Amino acid sequence: MSTRTLGSKPCPICGEPAATRYKPFCSDRCRMRDLAHWVGGDEPYVIPGPPMAPVGVDLGEEEQTLLEEIMAEAGIDTGNVIHADFRNKRRRDDDSDIE
Repeated sequence: MSTRTLGSKPCPICGEPAATRYKPFCSDRCRMRDLAHWVGGDEPYVIPGPPMAPVGVDLGEEEQTLLEEIMAEAGIDTGNVIHADFRNKRRRDDDSDIE
């Protein structure tokens, strides 16, 4: 697969030119860093509302290893995932209020 760059669109993670193979990112590393933000961390990405994807979706072995490396590098605990219903401001995993 080609890794040539795409026009002038920068990678949303590092600002380097995006690569066709990893669109819209420049590399697999930046793609997995973005995924780590969705999984959790100090400043995770959040979309209000109930979860849209089933809980427990399995990544391939290579993707899981890379994700764990990225999360460890960023100091993110893999147990730092909260299942929440932001519309009702309730955690789904223990039914407590979200502050």
